[in-house]
Order: sequence, then structure tokens, then C-alpha cells
Amino acid sequence: VNMYTADKDNKVDIGCECKDCQSSPAPKTQFAHVGIYTAAHVVYDNLEGAYTTCHLFYDKASVPDACSDTVTITGMSHVESNIVHDRCEMTYITHDLDLAHRLDQMVRLWKHLIMSIADKYYPLKSEQQKEENSQSETKHTLAIIVSHPHGCSKQVSVGNYIDKGDRQVGLTQYIYDTPTCPGSSGAPVFVLSRDCWDMYDSHVHSGCCVEMHKPLNFSSNGLLINGQDMVKKQQTETKHEMESQTVGQCSYIEMNSKLVCSHE
Repeated sequence: VNMYTADKDNKVDIGCECKDCQSSPAPKTQFAHVGIYTAAHVVYDNLEGAYTTCHLFYDKASVPDACSDTVTITGMSHVESNIVHDRCEMTYITHDLDLAHRLDQMVRLWKHLIMSIADKYYPLKSEQQKEENSQSETKHTLAIIVSHPHGCSKQVSVGNYIDKGDRQVGLTQYIYDTPTCPGSSGAPVFVLSRDCWDMYDSHVHSGCCVEMHKPLNFSSNGLLINGQDMVKKQQTETKHEMESQTVGQCSYIEMNSKLVCSHE
């Protein structure tokens, strides 16, 4: 979530670029950009993004309207997709700063939990310790998917990854037996393995296949992030995450929050 506001002291006006503000003589000067990841076959371009609806906090009930906590957002922009890797990133512009702060706090908690996992499974080691433990380390194959199958409320599926393929430098694709249904496309795939912890925006559920004579699922191509590198990165970000920055004439606070949208 990137939060923007006008710099009144320096008389710098920042205009919101959402559809409503573009046609307004007085565009909002306080707004936020929310980044959302999904699969390219779910949302491909700006035209599809403009007609995309996401239901946030849809954790229970049979339909979004029956869940009192659900917040519905419609109309995405700045859609960037890669059909080869089946990845898509889009932006939702909101004037609701309370919503932006709520999302930011949830992502901060998520990042804290990732740190705990990284500390447990990937503690920083010396080169000697790495060599001594390389033969005894357990290969973790846990694969978890959080999705909205058939457009239902949030469901968590647990399984294991069967294979990991290197698609090109720094990109991997997972094949797993974690259960999915129609509507799970674009959901985040959390993979815990010995050599890396893949960030939530790196791999999303892409589709199904048949391997070894049984039905399996596969992810989009995503970034491989080394566990120890991630710990160091998170430690650095913790110190600087809420520092104010200035880019050009736009004063803002970088919150580094992302969401993942699954197809409904």
C-alpha cells in the first residue's frame, strides 16, 4: 500500500488519478494505491482490470453480502501481466485511508510471522555450519493454498509439492498435490522447502495437470528467494519501513503491502 498526501508546507498539490478524480475539478489529495497479485489468465489487461471486483476479508458465509466484514472493491488499473509466466499485478486506488491502514497492519503481521518461520527453518549459519548440516537437513515439502474456490469464502488447502522446475534464472514453478477447485486460480501458493521460502507474491496457483498418472496442480513461474537472504532483507526493512520518502514532487509513506486475488 502506497499512501499519498499533499505537502501543504511546501504547497505541493498531489492529485488522485482514479477515474472519479480525473473528471473532477478538485481531485482528492489523500489516497492510497493497493497492489494486488493474481494470475494473468484471471486478469490480463486494463480493460479486464476495470471490470474486476475483489472481496476483501471474505472469510466466512456463503456469499460476500452475508459476511459483515467483507469490503468490496471494484475497478483496477495499471494492470501489468506476463502471459508466459502467468503472473499479473494490478492497482486499486482508494480514498479510504482507514482501509489502507488496516491492510497495511495485516501485511505487517504476515511479514512478522514470515520472519518467525525463517528464523525457525532457515537460521543464519556460518559456512562451516552449512557444510556440517547439509546432509542432515530435512527437505520440507509443505505447500499451502489460500483461495476462494467456486467463489466461496476463504478456504485453506494443505498438501505437498511434488516437483520444482527451474524455468529461467531466478524463476521456478512448483507442481503440488494441494487440493484446488475452479475459482482457485490466482491464489497464493505458500511453499516451505529446505533451500528457500517463497514470498507470497512469487507463486500463484495456475492450473492442473497429470503427472505420474495422477492429477496434480501447478503454480505460475515465480521468484526463488533464498531463506537467509530473506531474513537479512526483512531485518533491514523493519528498521526503515515507515520512513517518509520523497520522490519527485510527491511526498509519501511506503508501506510495501500486497494482496493476492483469486478468480471467482
